Amino acid sequence: MTPDIVPVCDLRTFVGWLREHDESNVGTQEEDHGHDAIPYDADDLFFLYALVRNSCAISVLEYGSGWSTLALSRALCENRASFGEAYDLEHPNRFEVLSVDASENWQTVAMNRLPKENRGVVTTCLADTRLINYSGQVASVFDGVPAFTPDVVYLDAPDPQQVRGQVLGTDAASMNEIPIAADVLLRESSLWPGSVIVLDGRTSNARFLHKNFRRDWQWLHDPFGDRTVFRLDEPPLGWKNLSHTYFRMRAARELRAMD
Repeated sequence: MTPDIVPVCDLRTFVGWLREHDESNVGTQEEDHGHDAIPYDADDLFFLYALVRNSCAISVLEYGSGWSTLALSRALCENRASFGEAYDLEHPNRFEVLSVDASENWQTVAMNRLPKENRGVVTTCLADTRLINYSGQVASVFDGVPAFTPDVVYLDAPDPQQVRGQVLGTDAASMNEIPIAADVLLRESSLWPGSVIVLDGRTSNARFLHKNFRRDWQWLHDPFGDRTVFRLDEPPLGWKNLSHTYFRMRAARELRAMD
C-alpha cells in the first residue's frame, strides 16, 4: 500500500468543509436553475463519507444526485489517493461514482457543487423512471442505467412525483408519496458479496427490498438516524471477487492503524 494514506476526517472538519461548499453556491446555480437550495443533513452525509472511507470502497452507485454526490466523491477521491496505485486488480468501475437521476436540473446542481478535483470520479446518468409490476407489486425503476459493479449503493431516488406510467391500476400519484424502488432487486444477481446498500429514510422501500431479496443479506434499521443498511453476506464468488475483498480488508486495516 502507499505510505501516503489520507486519514478519515472527523465530523467537525467535514461539517466545516460542507459549509464552505454551501456558501459557495448561494445565489449561483440553485437560483440559476429556478429552484430553492435543498438543505443538507450533515450527519447523513458524514455517515456516507465515513462508510466509503472506512470500508475502502472502490466504486459507488447512487440513485439520486445531490449533496450525497459531494460527500461520496470526496470519499472516493481520498480512497484513490490513499491506495489507488496499489489497486492493480481488474475492476470495471474502479474509483468511480455513478450518479443516477431523473432530473437534469438537480443533477447539474449537484455536479456544479463539486470541486474540480472531485469531478473526475463522478459519472452521471440521466434516466427516465416508470412503474413496473414486480411479482404482483407496484414499484418504480430507472430505465437505461448502464451495468455497474458497486461496493456501496446509496438509494435515495426517485421521488414518486418523478415516476411515470400506470401498472396494476395504480399510478405513482396514488401511492401516497411512498417511494418503492426496485432497481437494486433487478441488479441483485450481479452484486458482489460484501456489497452494501444504504437507504436514507424510505423505510417502506427498505421493507419491500428485505421481503423480495433472494440472496443472503444482513440488514439493520436505525430509527434514530432514519436509515437502513443492507450487507450482502455471502462467500466470494471467485478469485476476482476474493482478491478485491482481501485488498479492501488490508487497506481498511492500514487506515484504522492511523487512528
